[in-house]
Order: sequence, then C-alpha cells, then structure tokens
Amino acid sequence: MLQELKEQFNSLVAKRNYIAEELDKDKAALLDKEVLYKDYFEAREVVNTVIKLTQDNFKGKVEPLVTMAIRSVFEKPYDFELRFEKKRNQLECRPVLIKDGNEETPKADLGGSVVDIISLALRVILWAVEKPRSRNMILLDEPMKNIGQGEELILAGQIMRDISSDLGLQLIVVTHSQEFGEIADTVYKVTNDDVESTVELVKGEFVPIPKLADEDLFPNLPRVKKRKRISI
Repeated sequence: MLQELKEQFNSLVAKRNYIAEELDKDKAALLDKEVLYKDYFEAREVVNTVIKLTQDNFKGKVEPLVTMAIRSVFEKPYDFELRFEKKRNQLECRPVLIKDGNEETPKADLGGSVVDIISLALRVILWAVEKPRSRNMILLDEPMKNIGQGEELILAGQIMRDISSDLGLQLIVVTHSQEFGEIADTVYKVTNDDVESTVELVKGEFVPIPKLADEDLFPNLPRVKKRKRISI
C-alpha cells in the first residue's frame, strides 16, 4: 500500500514538473510575442509616419501644378486636390475638384474636358518624378478629345508647348483635329487606303524618330534574362 502511494506521489510530482516546464515555455513564448508585437507596432508607426510625409510631399507638389494647368485653360476657379482614403485595408487616392467650396468629381464636370487637362498634367508630373526617369518623350493619343475647338483648345495646346519647351520633353500627339495640329511645331499626315499607310510631312522639318527598345517604352517593367541556347 505504501509503495503504491509512493508511486502515485512520484507520478504527480513528475506531472507537476512537466506542467511547470511547459508553463515556463509558454511564458517565454508569450514574452517573445509581446516584444515582437511591440516592435511591429513601433515599425507600423514609423511606416505610417513615412507614408503621411510622402503623401503630404506628393500632394504639395502635384496639387498646385494641376490646379495651375486647369486654371490656364478654364475660367472657373477650380482647385485640384488628392484625397487619400483607407478602404478595405488599402490606401486609395481619389482626385477631386473644388469649386466654390464644393467637391466635384472631375469626370462629371464640363463633359470630361477638365479630365483631359488633369490627365496630361499628371502624366508629365509622374514622368518628372520617376526614378530612374524614362526617355524624355511621351506619346499621347487624342489627349484633348473632350475639349473640342476654339480658345480652350488653343490654351491647352499652349500648355503642351510650354511643357515641351521648359522640360525638354518631346510630345508625340495622335489627333484627328486639324486645329490642334496647327499648334504643333511639326505635323505629319497619315492616310490609309485599306492597303497601305502613307506618311506626309505637312508642317515643320523632318525629325527622325529613334528606334525604341522595350526598356525605353516600359522602363519600370522587370527585366527577363534571355536563356542561352544549348546546341547538342
């Protein structure tokens, strides 16, 4: 009887020691997780601060430039703003127009003509800030299709001329508008008879266009290494 009680006691002691060891391990693991959580929380605060500074810096550069471009064409007092919003745990950027203190969506105003100016300004700004910067050339397909004709189109064309001159940026524009073509320094007319296309220089001097490699057109795409061919 005594031997049986002794064995039970030893078994309980062993279980107690095992539970104590496991408890110590769990405490150590919990302490590690608390330290990890603290480091993660501090890192997240640093990242949020950097993101906020980046947003403010980007907004401070983009908003006045786009606003100036819009006001150079349209008489109404528009202000362009970028609204950063967190949705579905992701940060989204929403462009808005402010007129007389009221928020408006760019696409809904002026039949989309103001969107043409905003799109042009943003493309040039993004080209100017990208690193490494791609070739100093931007290809535009009907960039002012919503503006129509008249004074606003002429003003939009003048903005493009100023951008090209001030930044040393070549703008190649595809358009069906003859009035818009008159603003350009050099104009080529392309006709097609369903068999072949004919290119005719109608204004300015012939400018040879250099052959563009993929890295010139898409500078930010990852490069795929070419595999060596093995002959057997």
